[in-house]
Amino acid sequence: MYMAAKHLHMTLVALSVVLLIVRFMFSFAGSDWWNKGMKKALPHIIDTGLLASAIWLCVILSLNPFSVGWLTEKIIPLVVYIVIGTIALKHTSKAVNFVAMILALLTIATIAHLAINKQALLL
Repeated sequence: MYMAAKHLHMTLVALSVVLLIVRFMFSFAGSDWWNKGMKKALPHIIDTGLLASAIWLCVILSLNPFSVGWLTEKIIPLVVYIVIGTIALKHTSKAVNFVAMILALLTIATIAHLAINKQALLL
């Protein structure tokens, strides 16, 4: 059960990151092709599955995200990632979009580091 939840979570993480990059490329190029039809809903569906799989993993492992330092610390950059990712996709300045995308990818790297090492960096 744990391995299924872990693999589902990791797959959804990869899909979410790839879709962020694809959406960014279309947005940066000035194309609205991505924002039509089912393509617009796909990232939300994947991110909902990602959240559900994270909760499933916490249940399986009997983890309270706010009592485990590395897991609490993983939530903080996740919120930052959501804000920065939104800026990368929706800001009107291409320079701001580009910097925000770089920061979003660095935030993803921080989240991955916390998930792999399971050791808090700050808390």
